[in-house]
Amino acid sequence: MATDQLYLDPELTVEKVSRHVSIPAKIISAVLNQHLQKSFNSFVNGYRVAAVKKTLARPGESILYFGGHCF
Repeated sequence: MATDQLYLDPELTVEKVSRHVSIPAKIISAVLNQHLQKSFNSFVNGYRVAAVKKTLARPGESILYFGGHCF
């Protein structure tokens, strides 16, 4: 997820990740649910929030930077 930055795709689905890593979507979902107690969307959103925090921590960045990336 982090290496290829799949979380940046606003249309990301568990099926897309499944195709990317060649693991069935049901297995991905089960692993996230059983081992992390998270849904796929919560898992992906965690990466998205971390990316926003990292960007905002850089000098000179502001929330306005994301205006062009949210749509």
